[in-house]
Amino acid sequence: MTVQVDPDPQGCWQYPISTSGTFVVKNGPGTFIGVICSNAGTTWTVTGYDNTAASGTLMTAGAVTMAVGTPNVGIPAGSGINFVNGLTIVTAGTAGALSILYR
Repeated sequence: MTVQVDPDPQGCWQYPISTSGTFVVKNGPGTFIGVICSNAGTTWTVTGYDNTAASGTLMTAGAVTMAVGTPNVGIPAGSGINFVNGLTIVTAGTAGALSILYR
């Protein structure tokens, strides 16, 4: 499920994740804005790829362990990281709750 974050004049989208697995957040080009964690789970990690599969160019610094209140995963605030092929997120460990922000 994808929902638009309001009000955001730049058209930021939110993709909520609450299970461990592989998630194709977006196909095609866009910008990875960041990750917001509301429940860290137990040793729950997140890895982002510029691809429509769980391989290819890393968009995070490997598997990043989540913490509650984590606003971004190695992404400078407000700038984001551009991707070309798509945005795929892989989560592992005991799940919590987070939102992937992108446009």
